[in-house]
Amino acid sequence: MKILLTYSPQYTIKSAYMAKGLTRAGHTVETLIVNKDDANVSEIRWMYDTLDLIKWADEIDIIWDTMETGTVMIFAMAFALNKPVVLKSIDPKRMVNLFYQYSDEWKEKNAKEDGISFKRR
Repeated sequence: MKILLTYSPQYTIKSAYMAKGLTRAGHTVETLIVNKDDANVSEIRWMYDTLDLIKWADEIDIIWDTMETGTVMIFAMAFALNKPVVLKSIDPKRMVNLFYQYSDEWKEKNAKEDGISFKRR
């Protein structure tokens, strides 16, 4: 499986361990640090590059501190492209229910034709 592992900057070490484990399990892993300061990459370029990675991936894995707005953009792109999102680690401060609901829904079934029913945590 092709996995895009996205993470907030303070989780660089944690993401490296997770990427190694996923690779050992036979997955192809690309990592994407969210909100990395890079003078050579404009915000719109980052959006297009991120969109390409999400299109490439079979699954989007997230390590998030709930503070980085880029992760919300990644989640929205994955949602729009009907890609599964797996929460690897999240700091439960904001938007937790939405992320867990969407992730749980993918675990139950890709998508239901009669609509999506969310469970509250």
